[in-house]
Amino acid sequence: MSEASAEIIRRANDAFRRGDWDAVSASIDPHVRVRTDPTWPEQRIYGQEAWIAFLGGESWGRDVRIEEIVDLGDRVLALTDLGLTARPGAADPD
Repeated sequence: MSEASAEIIRRANDAFRRGDWDAVSASIDPHVRVRTDPTWPEQRIYGQEAWIAFLGGESWGRDVRIEEIVDLGDRVLALTDLGLTARPGAADPD
């Protein structure tokens, strides 16, 4: 895998931690497909706009760890562990 591809993933990760959604969006394919934990209601997320909306929700903390970066030829797969937690006062008690 090219170091340039891995560096794009690392920069997107750093931007996510900062909450820089313009930088995150610029690094994501418009046709991104995301699979979340099977226990989540949103098990599949399709498209850059939907993924950014999911990530940018104000109720989430931002703890992300890159577990693996895989070269798929014309694409790069990043396996990450997103520690998303509700901020105090952001969760709906109902």
